[in-house]
Amino acid sequence: MKAKFKSPDFLKEKGQDFNIKLLKQAVKGDFSAPLKFFYDTEFDFGEEKAPLMYIGAGVPSPWKAYIKEQKKSASFVAGQCTLDPEGNLQLLAEIGKGQKPAVLKALNKTILKKCKLQAYFVDSIEQAAAAGAAVAAASPETTIEDNSLALRLAALIENGQELIKTINPVIAELEQPLQDIRSTVITDALIQTVQSGLKVINTVNLTAYLANAQAALAEAQEEAEVQELNKVVAEIKAKQPILTQIAANSAKVDKVKDPMDSDFAPISDDPFRTFLGLL
Repeated sequence: MKAKFKSPDFLKEKGQDFNIKLLKQAVKGDFSAPLKFFYDTEFDFGEEKAPLMYIGAGVPSPWKAYIKEQKKSASFVAGQCTLDPEGNLQLLAEIGKGQKPAVLKALNKTILKKCKLQAYFVDSIEQAAAAGAAVAAASPETTIEDNSLALRLAALIENGQELIKTINPVIAELEQPLQDIRSTVITDALIQTVQSGLKVINTVNLTAYLANAQAALAEAQEEAEVQELNKVVAEIKAKQPILTQIAANSAKVDKVKDPMDSDFAPISDDPFRTFLGLL
């Protein structure tokens, strides 16, 4: 892809369809080592602004100036990427501010959907690869032993339980505060919690896990693990829309001053605390 991704002016002339054609070739290439990537969901194609994405072993020289210009843009991200066991893109962001769910959704919907894959962010490609090992070993193509289905189900149960342990703290901390974003008081502490929560949300791929688990369950009949896996799948399904809502409302969190630090802080209904505040 590097040789054909000549320059911003060249891509502007060729258009988004040309970019998608190159991406389809790139995602079928060698991902034995992480590749470089960058995307901009507001690239100027002349007649309109639309998403672009590059994946390759290195960054084309003519694009380096563009990346430097866009590194603080809310629509731009650059870093490293690889494929997970389900063939989706794991993105490790290094520069740029375009990691918000709405921005990533635009990239997935307009470009990557046409390449028959989706992208999501991870904190570490190495850790994400290790976490996905159980799912990879439990894919429907596994036919190593006669009891491979039982092994797949057991691996999926373990992986699902780990997913639940990972996302439960995020839901516990953010579901209630972000339920009604219009009436939520945005403080520095909440902003920090939201940022931490988003990092966790971007490292999990519940859709891929559920697809893999349901494929295994479709094959299973009387395996002892079926009932346990069904419970795990049901719990993850119930939590998935909650995480989606948290991610959507997290994007709406804007930094404002903590009301207790303002010139006219709210008066506490605790008279002792109010008295101390007046001293």
